[in-house]
Amino acid sequence: MVAVGEWVDRHGLLSLAAWIVVVLYLFPIIYGLTVFRPAGLGGLPFSLSRVAAWTLLQAAASATIAVAAGWPLGVLAGFYGSRAARAAVAASLAPFMSPVVVVALGLRSLYQDTPLALLAHGWTGVLALHSYFNIGLAAAFTASAAASTERSVVETLLLIGLRGPRLWLRALLPLTWRAALHAWLLAFLYSATSAGPLLVRGAAYRYYTLEAWLYTLYTGFPSLLDRVPLLAALELAAAAALASLVSLLAGRLTLSPLAARGHGILPLSGRWRLLAMLYALLVTVYLYAPLAAVAANARGASLELLSSRAGSVGPGLVGAMVNSLAYASTVAILGLPLGLAAGLRRSLGVAALSTVAVAPVAYGVAATLVYYRLLAPVAGAALASVLLILLAHLAASLPLSSRLLE
Repeated sequence: MVAVGEWVDRHGLLSLAAWIVVVLYLFPIIYGLTVFRPAGLGGLPFSLSRVAAWTLLQAAASATIAVAAGWPLGVLAGFYGSRAARAAVAASLAPFMSPVVVVALGLRSLYQDTPLALLAHGWTGVLALHSYFNIGLAAAFTASAAASTERSVVETLLLIGLRGPRLWLRALLPLTWRAALHAWLLAFLYSATSAGPLLVRGAAYRYYTLEAWLYTLYTGFPSLLDRVPLLAALELAAAAALASLVSLLAGRLTLSPLAARGHGILPLSGRWRLLAMLYALLVTVYLYAPLAAVAANARGASLELLSSRAGSVGPGLVGAMVNSLAYASTVAILGLPLGLAAGLRRSLGVAALSTVAVAPVAYGVAATLVYYRLLAPVAGAALASVLLILLAHLAASLPLSSRLLE
């Protein structure tokens, strides 16, 4: 990592480019403060203290659920090298990147008419939706920490004869608690800045997060638009403070040299192997069942989706897939080196992680007001839209890529 850091230092343009992406993404919120000239937070259609308290409470609960489910999986994959657990950790990262609307629809169609309807309705549905995305994050972080533990430490655990629950409580969990806390803070940040409750049936207004209310103000209360930038700026400041804490903790996470790592050194046999397989299977099924439910319900979808002729469906399914791959490839090529630069500089890393506090909807509205009107007459409407979409995706990629590459 030292050599990589020196390389980045010699190529300061990477850091400059990352700063440009972050500033361009955050600027519309700051610009909104000057345009709307907010006169305070009076007249809001909700109690700010209650919404803020619920936003923090649900974020803490969602992060705790996600870590409780993903942490054991990471320990099994890292310390024991369980093939089932390793496969489950890898599989858990795909749901992490799934569209929120797809997961929300999947949870609803899968559970709404069953005894598990609480997973798709009301405040419990909000917790289920937010925790869903971060299980894989917790599993990946703790698996990496477990696999990176010094081999001599793992061998000592074998020599002193620790087994079963005592081994987990006295050694394995304490050895990975920093990574678990790191994952918890990231999960908290993602959940606190999510507008997901908008998609949960029975969560309207009463269980909206601040992010959901920001969107509601944008779309339903035109007379209160001057309050939106101020609320967004306050949320951004809180996210920056938490991002600083995440960065500080990440600086204390150490990795052992490859040759000294104890990956997969602990034995796993008999009933424990079976339990590990069952747990890995349970987590995988839980994560993929909502996606499967959406796919099952889409079997009767019209074949017009495959057509690129009908103007009412845009480019059609094939065209949409091509667009998605083009955006994803471009962001991967540009976002990984920018994330590397962000991960090696704390101030830049904090700024990059803070971008999660700007909801895509808020960005879309603000960027249209600030950038689109300037770009469209010069570059054309289509190119202006593509550039703004790429900026949004690049900014969204920086928080994760800077954390993983740090």
